[in-house]
Amino acid sequence: MKIVIIGGGKIGFSLAEELANENHDIVLVDNDKEKVKMISETLDVMTLYGNGAAIETQREANVDEETVSAVGCFAVAYFLALVLTSVILSLDGLDFGKGVVVAISSIGNIGYGLDANTFTYGISGLSILSKVTLCFDMFLGRLEIFPLLIMFAPATWRK
Repeated sequence: MKIVIIGGGKIGFSLAEELANENHDIVLVDNDKEKVKMISETLDVMTLYGNGAAIETQREANVDEETVSAVGCFAVAYFLALVLTSVILSLDGLDFGKGVVVAISSIGNIGYGLDANTFTYGISGLSILSKVTLCFDMFLGRLEIFPLLIMFAPATWRK
């Protein structure tokens, strides 16, 4: 499998090392010339110097436009779900920052509270709209965003 990793820090390096050991075709992109040189000398991966967010660098790494578009759509859908949930929770009196934390934890399926200081009064103090939204977020995080978007798309249900 061809995998492009953007960033050669600790996580990127470890990921590239593990995947290279599993005989995947790895391209690691980083904007630090010294890091790129060190990785190319250390690991059996193709390295590329450049900005991983730049279209030119992605083309050089042989990432097709469809993949870039799909990743962009996923990021936008995730961000919209996050903001919408935070706004709905703020209507219940929860400040927006805590709403963002609760939305992230719900979409990530780790629950609606991280500790006693984050979300003190629990779910019982929320309106039915907020509860349904958090349940939907947990569903969204479990199934991933794209299958859910496809499920609710009108074209899916046409004969």
